[in-house]
Amino acid sequence: MNEEYDTTIFITTHDMAEADELCDRIAIMDEGKITVSGPPSDLKGSIGDEVISIKLSRSMKLPEIPEEFGVLFHQDNELVQIHTADVETSMPHIINYLADHDVPIASVTTSRPTLDDVFM
Repeated sequence: MNEEYDTTIFITTHDMAEADELCDRIAIMDEGKITVSGPPSDLKGSIGDEVISIKLSRSMKLPEIPEEFGVLFHQDNELVQIHTADVETSMPHIINYLADHDVPIASVTTSRPTLDDVFM
């Protein structure tokens, strides 16, 4: 309808995947105020280009990650997520840094940020 009638359509949803698929621009609100808005790709890019997810062999608190490697976004028991602008450059440094600090790594995966990540 948007393209056919050249009109703006407002969608209200809690489903970030739906918003990502259907919307050209998104506004995320908190307590009745817009906290962030823009095209989905810009919003996802604002928190880092990629996410490195590290599964630990046992639950532990990580040492502070140097800023040049990325931003620790989430840690919950054995799962750690780090946002970085350049996964190919950052990942070897992060793995070596964690190994130097005796952090037991079970597996490592990468993914692109989602609107759920932006919302959180």
